[in-house]
Amino acid sequence: MLYLACILHDLGLTDRYQGDSPFEIQGAEAARHFLEDNGFSKQSAEIIWDGIAMHASPIGGFKRPEIALVGEGAGSDVLGPDPARIHADVVAEVHKAFPRLGFKIAFVKTCADVVRKYPRGASTGFMRDVRERYATDYHPKNFCDRIEAAPFSE
Repeated sequence: MLYLACILHDLGLTDRYQGDSPFEIQGAEAARHFLEDNGFSKQSAEIIWDGIAMHASPIGGFKRPEIALVGEGAGSDVLGPDPARIHADVVAEVHKAFPRLGFKIAFVKTCADVVRKYPRGASTGFMRDVRERYATDYHPKNFCDRIEAAPFSE
């Protein structure tokens, strides 16, 4: 289940499965239909759905391992792994075998293309909206800043 959730977690960023819901939900729905159409139990498909739907949310980290690890893996791939858990030499060895080929720029471009086509799908939590309105002096790094700062030379 973990493998399938990892393989399918970005379906919602593809042209075929984009839509007005957040890309995580679009992808989770596409994966569920695919899995159920191919004989997976509803219970297994639901766990994979959760892994995909929650992979970009801290909520997933509090769920069972098959769900939590999808987000850990996706986050490490985009923003870099926790150096306290994965040594830089290991990361370098993986990147030598599997070059990133300009992933940072391509990923942000893909996400921006989806947001331009389906702006309602760019979900934000209500507290973010409140913060933007009432804590105007606070300027957190956004996701694009964090990708640019990721420890990958590309």
